[in-house]
Amino acid sequence: MAVTSKTSIASRSDTRAVAPAETGESGYTQTLYILVSKGFPRDSESSRMIDFCIVTNDSKNTNTVYRLDGRRGQYGLKVVPGFGNPRLRPHFLRQLHVATLPVRSPNDTTLHELVKGISISNENPEYTRWMWIDSVLGALSAASLISSDEGTGIIDATIDCVSSAPYPD
Repeated sequence: MAVTSKTSIASRSDTRAVAPAETGESGYTQTLYILVSKGFPRDSESSRMIDFCIVTNDSKNTNTVYRLDGRRGQYGLKVVPGFGNPRLRPHFLRQLHVATLPVRSPNDTTLHELVKGISISNENPEYTRWMWIDSVLGALSAASLISSDEGTGIIDATIDCVSSAPYPD
């Protein structure tokens, strides 16, 4: 399975159109993004939200958002299908491109299953959202969908975005 992925995080939002040669036989792709939203009611590092968003280039640009919801010891995976355009959300801050994958149909669930299949370690009192994000990116790397260097770059860019909150914790 061929994959297109940005090696530079310099452009923090990717709106690049995927060329037909990159989309495989069917012409469909799924793009995985990390979305960072401002915290509320006060925008601080710990209140900023980090989501994974999978967008399919079907006629509706269908998307699904995955968020680690809860707090230490009580995390759960929240899945929001049909999230809409994240840029129109009032707290939207940044969209970081992770990977674009060619798929055989818009209903392909491989990428969705990979994100949903990451175990959440509520037994570990040190487990945080950063560990979950690292696990998702590690699974993408293990599946040869991104390189480990790309995963590191994505983590660094996400940390930079979250740590730029105006109010410290």
